[in-house]
Amino acid sequence: MQVVFVGVRPDDWMKGATAVPFAESGCRPRWPMPQTRGRLGRGRAAVARPRAQRRVALIVLAALCLLPACDRSPASVSTGNDKVSPSARSGQTVVSLTFDDAYENHFLYARPLLLTYGMTATFYVITSDSDRPYRCCMSWKELRILQADGNDIGSHTVTHPYVTHLTPSELTREVCDSRQVMLSNGIIDPQSFAYPFGTYDAAAERTVRRCRFTNARQGGGISPSNTTPGAPYAESLPPKDPYAVRTVAVDGSSPIQLTHLKRFVLAAAAHGGGWLPITFHQVCKADAADYGTCMSSYGPIQDTVLAQFLAWLGAAGKPGGAPARVVVRTMREAITVKP
Repeated sequence: MQVVFVGVRPDDWMKGATAVPFAESGCRPRWPMPQTRGRLGRGRAAVARPRAQRRVALIVLAALCLLPACDRSPASVSTGNDKVSPSARSGQTVVSLTFDDAYENHFLYARPLLLTYGMTATFYVITSDSDRPYRCCMSWKELRILQADGNDIGSHTVTHPYVTHLTPSELTREVCDSRQVMLSNGIIDPQSFAYPFGTYDAAAERTVRRCRFTNARQGGGISPSNTTPGAPYAESLPPKDPYAVRTVAVDGSSPIQLTHLKRFVLAAAAHGGGWLPITFHQVCKADAADYGTCMSSYGPIQDTVLAQFLAWLGAAGKPGGAPARVVVRTMREAITVKP
């Protein structure tokens, strides 16, 4: 009888992580296995193997499966969870702080807090607001300072329309022109985009990509509730669709509460991690003249609440802080940095 080596296809290895008896386990070494080859039906000599040969074959087979190359550890076995994102496999929870509309109070109250805690955020600009400028919003000089701090300055279109209601030429003007205006005002290589009102369609996605943005944030998509976390607890990282990145606006139109912010981070971390972009709007200061008006706007956050949240994130892995492996990154960083 002739002994030859034949290859074993990878999909003939273990079909799951459950242990099974040796004879059925499919345990294969990472090199070819011995297999007998002969022509059956040519008399007793052709099918009858001497006892010694059978014994040698069994010993060789057993020895091969005891070698380190025959790895039975779970890491070497398909678990059927191949679609889990790298951030989830690593257990890392990436929090992105995203501020819409480039309000002046972002510069006055959010920036000092970000500097204090050594964090950066993504700020989405309605370019016509900063062109005028309106009293509501940051000037281009302030936006350049924010970018110099390490923050991500992204586009929120030229005039904040519903992009799904626009003609192709109007859509191009709102998206592409906003990027060109940012570049002409000294914002270096803007890559992040947020759909006004969170709405988008396939045409909007194509336009955002064509206008050379690398990521776009939609409205919602993480958790069916904005007060009580539910599945999906986070966006995958990398996201399934970088031009429709999911987010959560904690507490919706109501003032944002610290306990609810923490709740969403804790839930994401407890369910394997991932990417948690959080949407903010106005940042309000109690002793400011416009405090009452600010706190009655859509989804505001008081500066003291934001300060406590950043302090909690900054203490990740320490007593009283966020869970270990919680990190803060801008949208641009989260897209490009590996977990």
